[in-house]
Amino acid sequence: METVRHGKDPLELARRQLDFAAIATQAPSSKEILFKAQTMVPMAPVRPWQRLAKTVGIAVAAGLLIFMPWLPQRASFSLVRITFEQTFNQYDAQDLVSHYTREMPVNVLTGVDYSGGASGKTGHLTLRASSAYHTSVDLRRTVEAALSSAGYELPYQILDGQINRTTWKSPAEQVVDFVAARTDGRRLSNSDLARSIMRRESVYAEGLRAQLRQLGYQLEDFGFTGRDAGERAGYDFTIACWPEDIGLSVRHYQNLTDSEQTEIRERTREYLTTLNINRDASNLVDAATNWLPIVVYVYDTSGRYDPQLTARMQAWIEQPDANELASVTFEPLDSVRDALKHVIPDYQCRLDYLSADNPYAGAGRFYKIKVTQTNLKAGNRALTDLSQFSDEDELSY
Repeated sequence: METVRHGKDPLELARRQLDFAAIATQAPSSKEILFKAQTMVPMAPVRPWQRLAKTVGIAVAAGLLIFMPWLPQRASFSLVRITFEQTFNQYDAQDLVSHYTREMPVNVLTGVDYSGGASGKTGHLTLRASSAYHTSVDLRRTVEAALSSAGYELPYQILDGQINRTTWKSPAEQVVDFVAARTDGRRLSNSDLARSIMRRESVYAEGLRAQLRQLGYQLEDFGFTGRDAGERAGYDFTIACWPEDIGLSVRHYQNLTDSEQTEIRERTREYLTTLNINRDASNLVDAATNWLPIVVYVYDTSGRYDPQLTARMQAWIEQPDANELASVTFEPLDSVRDALKHVIPDYQCRLDYLSADNPYAGAGRFYKIKVTQTNLKAGNRALTDLSQFSDEDELSY
């Protein structure tokens, strides 16, 4: 019987381990060993001072990065005001305001002052514009171009100004701000515009500080408070603004007389109105009339009233004439949908009737329509409507 021999046989393994001749054939030659020995250079040992120098170098580099001089960064907010020399009735004033609002870029805030009334009395008209994206010179040119395209040859006076504030920031902060500025260069949605407005609260505070200093008061704190924060946030008083209410604190405010506190609040409201962020001062008309039967109120996705979008929507709505109002087939929501295509094209919106009754008998109907953004990107269906009439949900500011 023949024994099977394989690699695991102990005797065979022992013979291979003792076969010095076979081992020698696999070893390098003596010449190769001598050559490698002559060409090899011993590694220099790392000295302690080298380790210390490396550690100190890293620390110095970190220190330079931290303590290097911060760079100045300038923030500004541009303002323009246009005052017409002639007077307007409310109808002509609204026509001019609508054209002006439609022509202004989306990143420019607008506002209106009008001394006339709905009773047919004429009044003086003032248009305002403000922007964090334009210099005062560029904003002035933009406003003048919008007025000239209206086809009116109206004498007016125009004033421009700019609020500036310089802060010192680290290089890392400069990079972050640069990236944010690049994103602001795209087509702004209204939420982008709101965020950009809120980022500049220190600029607004700088301008108000100078205003109150002229009256002998010192501004101590200024900031967007968020919804329903009010005095709970530690401010002396708040002003209804957009995108958020603004809280303010003035030195020794609680010790001032009622007339002094009133003076401070009034000057603050006037200042914020000039910036076009006072919530109640951006639109000429806030109630339906015979010549303006469709009035809209726009709310953002959080349920907050948005005066800037409201003014733009109102400017784009094509108002019906008397015959259209009298027609049984007239649908006011069609005019609102058309305006939405220009103002809020990227969001789905819900439309609700707030009031549909006209107090003037035989003059047709008035339509108060609430537009609420639902924060959904426009897809297969642009709008979701709730077209039922409702008389119970009246607006309050």
